[in-house]
Amino acid sequence: MRTCDGAPGVEDPKPDEDEKHRHAFRATHFKTQGIVKGRLTVLSDLPSHLHESLFKTPSKGYDVAARYANEPIFLQADQEPGPHRLGLRGFGVEGERLEGADTKARTQDFFFQQFPYDRV
Repeated sequence: MRTCDGAPGVEDPKPDEDEKHRHAFRATHFKTQGIVKGRLTVLSDLPSHLHESLFKTPSKGYDVAARYANEPIFLQADQEPGPHRLGLRGFGVEGERLEGADTKARTQDFFFQQFPYDRV
């Protein structure tokens, strides 16, 4: 295990911390299935009423990263049915930001949720 050797502002982990806590999990969507990168291009004939944010300029392309994850808040086999999620982040997105948002950020996030309705 690496230690920080007293670096200012960085806590040195306790000797048994990695064994005691193992992997840190998020509250939801915590098991990453995969991450891919690609390119998203806005349709050239996108209707004008949809020209907002990332979709403002027809034919413009953006680098994107996508994260596939499962929903349950507990570990289970990938083959088990259940909700899944796709998070998509576009990079280089210009424009007005929401109040309180990072004004220097040039990203836009989209979240997609899938649920097996036959299990409801």
